[in-house]
Amino acid sequence: MKVIPLDVVGCSDIFLRAHGAGIERLPNHFKLRSFTDTNKDKLAEFGKKFHVAELYNSVEDMLKAHSDGAVLVSTPTSSHAEISIAALNAGRDVLCEKPMAMTLEEADNMIAAAKKNNRILQLCFMSRYAPCWLKIKELLDSGEIGRVMSVSMTQYWAGSPALYKNWRTEVAASGGGIIADSAVHWLDILRYLNGEINSVAAAGISAFDSPFQNVDDSALVLFKFDNGSIGLLRNSWRHRRPENEAETFEVYGEKGTILGRLHTPWVNGGVQSVRVVKADKTVEYNFSDPMKRFANQLEVFADLIESRGADSSSDGRRALELQLAIYEAMEKEIWVKTK
Repeated sequence: MKVIPLDVVGCSDIFLRAHGAGIERLPNHFKLRSFTDTNKDKLAEFGKKFHVAELYNSVEDMLKAHSDGAVLVSTPTSSHAEISIAALNAGRDVLCEKPMAMTLEEADNMIAAAKKNNRILQLCFMSRYAPCWLKIKELLDSGEIGRVMSVSMTQYWAGSPALYKNWRTEVAASGGGIIADSAVHWLDILRYLNGEINSVAAAGISAFDSPFQNVDDSALVLFKFDNGSIGLLRNSWRHRRPENEAETFEVYGEKGTILGRLHTPWVNGGVQSVRVVKADKTVEYNFSDPMKRFANQLEVFADLIESRGADSSSDGRRALELQLAIYEAMEKEIWVKTK
C-alpha cells in the first residue's frame, strides 16, 4: 500500500486524543502532511507537537497547495459540509468527524459531491472498529444469546461547567447538545448491532446550572427496531460514574445476556470487558487497548481509498436523520416514525 499524505483541517481536541494516536500507529498507511486552522496559536502548537511544517490558515490555500492525498475534517459540525464538499470537488478523499452535517440537505450535498468526483467520504464512526464492539457484534451474529429482546446503552461523562465555553454547547455550531455531540455514535452502533430503528421517543433537559437552557445536557431515548426489539439510550455530559463504567452496554436475548463495561477510549490503561451471562455459564472477554479503535478506523479508510470501496456516508446521513427525529420527539413529546 502506498503511504497516503493526510491534511488535517481543524486543530481539535479529538485529533489530540484520538486521530493523532491512530495515525502514529499506521506509518505505512498515512503521512501527516499539514494542519489547517484559523487559530494561528493552535496551528503553531499542533505543528510543533506533531512535527508538521505545513500550516495553513484557510482550506482554500491547503487545497491549492496539494492535489493528492486525503483530508481529515476535524472541525465543528457547522463547517463539515462546506469543507468536505470543497475537498471532494478538489479530488480529495475525505474522512469527516461526526455528526455528518447540520441538515439532511447538507448531508445529501456531501454525498452528491463524493459520487460526482468518485471520491471516498468516510464518517468517523470509530466505535464500530473497537475490539470490544467487534466482539459484541460477533457474539450477536453467531446467535450466542438468541434473538435480541432489548438493548441499553449508557454514556455518562463527568463534565464541569467549563464545558459551556466549548463549541459543543453552541447550537449554531453543533446542532444541539449531548444528542448532537455523542448520540450519533450510539445510533450507528445500535443499527450496526441490532438492525434498523423505525421509531423513537425522547426527553432531554439542560443542567440546572447551565447558562444555556436550550441545550440538552442529559437525555433519555427509547427505540423500536424492525426486528421487534426495543432499546434505551441514556447519556449526559454532567453525571459522574466510575471511570470503568463511563460507557456501559447491555443486550438481553432469549438465551442470555451480554454486558459491556467499556472505558471511555482515552482513559489510559483502561481495561474494557464484555461478559456473556447464560444459565449454565458466564464467559468474560477483556480488551486492554481501547485506543486501537482509532487506528482500526484509519486502516479501513486507507483500504477504501485503495480499493474504492463503499464508504459510510449513507450511514452518516441515516444517523443524522435519527438525531433530528430524536430532537423532534423531544420537542413534540411523541413517538416519531423514522422510516
